[in-house]
Amino acid sequence: MSGDFRSFALPMQDDVTETVHQNLAELDRRLRPLHAARAFHLGELIFEISPEIPLDYEAMLERCERLFPERSTDPYLCAQHYADLLSICCEIANAYPQGYEHIFSHLFGQYQAPSAQAQGRVAYVANHYTEQAFMELTVFIKQRRVAYFHHFDDVCQEVNNGLCEYGILPIESTSAGLMAGLFRQIELYSLQICATCRVTSADQGYTTFALVRKALPPMQPEQQHCLDFLCTPTDASDISELIAIAGLCSHQVLHAATYAGRESETFRLRLGICSQRLYPFLLYLLLFCADITPIGFYLNK
Repeated sequence: MSGDFRSFALPMQDDVTETVHQNLAELDRRLRPLHAARAFHLGELIFEISPEIPLDYEAMLERCERLFPERSTDPYLCAQHYADLLSICCEIANAYPQGYEHIFSHLFGQYQAPSAQAQGRVAYVANHYTEQAFMELTVFIKQRRVAYFHHFDDVCQEVNNGLCEYGILPIESTSAGLMAGLFRQIELYSLQICATCRVTSADQGYTTFALVRKALPPMQPEQQHCLDFLCTPTDASDISELIAIAGLCSHQVLHAATYAGRESETFRLRLGICSQRLYPFLLYLLLFCADITPIGFYLNK
């Protein structure tokens, strides 16, 4: 081994693996305060740009692009790049704990209470399976009312125009897989998934139905929550970075699929979240992921 590396004074070990393990543990101990210092200095950017919520997102992004002009191909430096991006978001979250609801509304739409006409009104295309989905998805809705339509586009328009508070749409099945047409509708009308359920078919397959609404009220995350979004990256490496950052936040990829979107290939990702790291991750999506469209935040059942 090169003499450029300092050796550690460790007791003699018969097991070389144990010696290496102790050396690495010592390196981790020495690096920890350096990582903390790096995160602190990155966090100083926040206070120079914006003293309060809402942050000046454009100025923050411009500063970060100057700091991180390109991603290194070296695995350690690449990992450091991801860690730096997440550190900035964690520092913002720590500095502005009151900003979570603002960020949530920025991503999932500004929630407005439904009109008296729309409140509790649920639109869907009637059949045996959607009737089952209605019974399961709407148990929490007080004084729920049914509005039947012949086409899914009518359901989406009713919700989008504020005439129904909710709509029910099939989004995937064992026979058809991901229902790309319905996801295009969800994206087109800027709808948000607030609950899902599976309805079993006669052949023991299933169809997953989504309860959608125009916007989601800010809600505090729980460990059972899923974050659902669409992504149309300009570069395939953007997806790699997004999944890497999600992993650093301890979020789990529960589902990933692609389909032909309205303009280009679209990725649909569903993450099981770590509630303690949701706020920094939402900041990351807002600051660094211009090509994502959040489409849902709901409990995973």
